Amino acid sequence: WHLVERAVPFWHLVERAVPFWHLVERAVNEFQLPATKTNVQLTLDFNDMMKPEDIEDPPTGPLSDRLTNDVRNVKIIGDPVKLTSAVRNLLSNAIKFTPDGGRICVSVSWDRREEEGPTNEFVLKNEEAATYPRRGELCVSVKDTGVGMSKNQI
Repeated sequence: WHLVERAVPFWHLVERAVPFWHLVERAVNEFQLPATKTNVQLTLDFNDMMKPEDIEDPPTGPLSDRLTNDVRNVKIIGDPVKLTSAVRNLLSNAIKFTPDGGRICVSVSWDRREEEGPTNEFVLKNEEAATYPRRGELCVSVKDTGVGMSKNQI
């Protein structure tokens, strides 16, 4: 018996400035048809990222038209393929385990910092250096009316 060493593939992250609202909105739009086929209501909520005076009640028009430039221009540093995959997996599982007539809500919130945090420097895919001050953290939440997971499954 001979032992053969095998190289483990390195999962390279491609760090880029990613317009996060667009990434999430595109993923939600992609899953609208599968949700509709199972009579599941799929909604996207960016209200936590907006200033109270900018929130329409009741909302009118497409969400992307209601976003302020402040929100529309929020970018995060990350691998767009991996971030898209994570959001798509959350949506896919939510649709799979939400019963007919159920609801799924994708919420995006931004924990803003009043003052800029430490500056992060990155080298982008095109070899360009980018410096971004840390201005807070984004959180994506997918809530549904599915059965959920038991404590043992978690």
